Amino acid sequence: METLKRLTFVKRGEQKLYCFIEACNQIFPNVSRSTVRLWLRNSNIETLYPTLDERRVFKHANPQLKSSVFGLIRETDLKRLINEKVEKTCAKVARRSSTCPQPKLVVYSDDGSSEDDGGAISTPKTTLSLNTSNAASTVTSSSPQKMEIVETATPNSSKRVCKVVAVSPAEFPTPPSSRGTTNDSGDESTPQSAKRCRTPYKLSKQEAGEIVNTEVNELCKFYTIELNPKRNGPAFAKQTLDKLVERIYCFLYFCIHHRNVPVVTLDIFNTDTLICEYVDYLSKVRKLMPNTITAHLSCIINVIKYNFREDWSALDSCKAVMSCRSYQRQLSRQAKMIAKRGKEGLCMKKASKRFYFNHILDTLRNLRAKIFETTGVAKARHLHDFVMLATYIRVNPGRSKEIRTLQVFVESGENPFDASLFLDTNVIVFREDTTVSLIENDFKTINSTGPINMDLSEDRELVYYLHQYNLARPSLLQAKSHAYFFLNYTGEPFRDSSSLCKYLGDLFGREVSIRVSTNALRHSIVTYFKTLEDSEDLKIRESLARLMKHSLRYQQDTYDDTTAQQKTQPAREPLRRKMAADIFGQADVVITDENEGAPALGDEEMVLRPHVGDICALLDPAATADNICFFLAKVARYTSDQLEAHLIHLAPLDESETLFRLVPGKVWRERSAALLYPIDVLYNASQQAYELRTRPLDIYNMVNGH
Repeated sequence: METLKRLTFVKRGEQKLYCFIEACNQIFPNVSRSTVRLWLRNSNIETLYPTLDERRVFKHANPQLKSSVFGLIRETDLKRLINEKVEKTCAKVARRSSTCPQPKLVVYSDDGSSEDDGGAISTPKTTLSLNTSNAASTVTSSSPQKMEIVETATPNSSKRVCKVVAVSPAEFPTPPSSRGTTNDSGDESTPQSAKRCRTPYKLSKQEAGEIVNTEVNELCKFYTIELNPKRNGPAFAKQTLDKLVERIYCFLYFCIHHRNVPVVTLDIFNTDTLICEYVDYLSKVRKLMPNTITAHLSCIINVIKYNFREDWSALDSCKAVMSCRSYQRQLSRQAKMIAKRGKEGLCMKKASKRFYFNHILDTLRNLRAKIFETTGVAKARHLHDFVMLATYIRVNPGRSKEIRTLQVFVESGENPFDASLFLDTNVIVFREDTTVSLIENDFKTINSTGPINMDLSEDRELVYYLHQYNLARPSLLQAKSHAYFFLNYTGEPFRDSSSLCKYLGDLFGREVSIRVSTNALRHSIVTYFKTLEDSEDLKIRESLARLMKHSLRYQQDTYDDTTAQQKTQPAREPLRRKMAADIFGQADVVITDENEGAPALGDEEMVLRPHVGDICALLDPAATADNICFFLAKVARYTSDQLEAHLIHLAPLDESETLFRLVPGKVWRERSAALLYPIDVLYNASQQAYELRTRPLDIYNMVNGH
């Protein structure tokens, strides 16, 4: 823990807080920050946001932090992280030392060439066993490396020097018999290859054979031809076709290696029983999520459609297609339930940070601050990141394809913009009159949404930064020449969605310590929009769905991460405060002259009012001492001003003048001042009715004062 003493810290209460960047540089100098952040997530350690004063302290102590955005880590968390990593490293070294064979010293002769200080190593002359001397034992005990005695010579001297050098196991030649995963010789002391191979799930093209590969190529042509009368639907994009081919070979691998079924042609996809077993294999062996299994089944359906391309009428009666679609419906329901559990925080997975729209705003603020704090290429990169996110959330909250395929065109007098040259391209146009237009012709839902031509001139702030970035863009190209608007760190366009997702993940991980993708951005935008008053307007919701290029139903079912707690809050409020407010007796009151809104009473007078659930009486205004007419009722609840009460009627039984029963559904409102209370009423269980013991004359006198 000596390193901690050299680090700057601040105190917040009783806690010591360290700068995360300084801790990474000083304690883990050979580990990337993204790896350290991964350690923090695995250990459930969260960083804290520094206050303005705390930032000044760290930036004054370390000027290199001037243009950096950083978090703070608690001293206890940092010590725990250090202890975990040291123990893990020691255990790994111990395992390697126990399994590594005893190193040998190799004495090399002076035959052959040699270089200054380092040497070309010539053919070994003698091999010696290494004795456990102090120096050698110290080196070998701390590392699994092998030791060599190398004899070298300088160019201007014939003197030869012997020295002990450490050589990693990879520098030693491995016998051909021991390079595989199995040891045919049976000698367990022979070193094995340290590389661990991932379990294969896809059949290689060599193993598939020429016939199957030829059919796969023909299938690719079938789905890529722009106009094909034998295909129902548009041509596949390159990424979709690549996934289709990959999953075809995954299915063929399962047939050959797990079911021992010989594969001759793609007609094997028409086998219903194999598809059922394949779904079970994907779920239990490969442990794929329902959505991924559904995608595999879609690829199988596409292959079956290709097989039935000459007879479409027979496709509807194919059992394999019916099984696939039945599985897809069931898996879709499972996927929706898993998504709902995730939104409610009920997943079995380790809890992770939720990504909110405020994280996007924090990232944009940090990037904008860095634009003014940096110069040169660093400023251009921050401007690139700022413009990419600002454009996304203000005018184009679509998918990753719209971002990574966006090209730029700068209009001039000699080079006017011609839209007919960009019919299949997403392009941002900087016109000669300084206005900016965004034209999109290539995105996922273009067939249902149609091409988009959007004028961005109304967003003056965004247009300003777009012009600024367009001027700084050449410094990020690194001498490359292409028209793509957004670039990776090497000046190249983003080759696919995964490269853009990794770039965004690094960006948000660096700024707000959460790695996300464009899909998470879409979720956060819709979820935050649902909290605004504008979300109650159906036209605005439809407009947002069109802007994000999906349907209104998909917006509500998929991208809305609002929890059930938040969705039911508007209904729970009236239930708790109005409809069922008095069930625990909170509103059971005694109205006196101190109650606001109650009738004025004399200084010494106090009138008791029945509580909720009590039985009271009401005297008919036309009643006289000779003809007394009254009603009995149970108090259901009072109004908010306590001036009126909701009453449930009690009707007298026909055979008795003193027994009364509740009449469900017969409720009316009466002034609180008209209620006569208390009266003597007792519940008669044998008659299942309320028995009135107060005489009618006494009820009459309670009003007339006799």
